[in-house]
Parts: sequence; C-alpha cells; structure tokens
Amino acid sequence: MFGVSESWLRTGNGEMFSPLNRDVQLAEFFGDVLRGETPDFRHRFLLALSRLGPDEWVLLEKIITTMTEEIKKD
Repeated sequence: MFGVSESWLRTGNGEMFSPLNRDVQLAEFFGDVLRGETPDFRHRFLLALSRLGPDEWVLLEKIITTMTEEIKKD
C-alpha cells in the first residue's frame, strides 16, 4: 500500500521502498501536478506538451536524443 518492501519489513535488509514501475511514477507525478492549487511551471509545461502534434513529438524526440548523446560525450 505504501510501497514499502516486504523483505525490508521482515528482515530490515535491502531497500526500504520497492521501486515503482514507470506507469506508477507517471501517475503519481501527474496526480501531484493536478492537485496543485495554482498552475505552476510543471502544469504549464505539461499543458504545452499535451498540445503537440505527432510531427512535433518526433522533432522533440530528436532534440532530446541529440542532447543526451552530447551529454554522454562529456
């Protein structure tokens, strides 16, 4: 329920919290953003992303891939 590892509870060994899968991480993040009382940068950013068309998503992926490759070089 709270993401605590059963093994850690029983033995005290390992990580206290179980790793979350990507879908759960996204759901928690979006829930946190949507619970905000006033729209912050995260809210505005996600709203802007939601308005992208398919071609813009392809372009954004290319930009991020290029940036990631440059970071790996350094």
